[in-house]
Amino acid sequence: MSSEDISIPKVDPAVPIKDVDSEEIRGFGEFAVSEHNEATGENLEFVKVINGLEQGRRGFRIDFTLVLSAKNSIGIIWTYKVKVFLNQRAGVRLLEFEAVLNENGNQS
Repeated sequence: MSSEDISIPKVDPAVPIKDVDSEEIRGFGEFAVSEHNEATGENLEFVKVINGLEQGRRGFRIDFTLVLSAKNSIGIIWTYKVKVFLNQRAGVRLLEFEAVLNENGNQS
């Protein structure tokens, strides 16, 4: 079998999420914060999804890259970039969670 015989599934390009306030997208944001809290012992409180991209194929697998805000234990709202993976077999998994900026625009 040559490399020409191997069929690699096409991955759809990343596209902006049209409704970041939808229940589904909000749920992914809340999931990301909850998983992060469980893994780190932090106590962040989800505020909202600000923006996002989705890439993949619905019904097969899809990656969500979300920019969200969450409040820390002393009440400061930070912006985070998270990656969430959704697939029929594996369910939902948090792949990445990183602080980007606090509400004053300072880098972490």
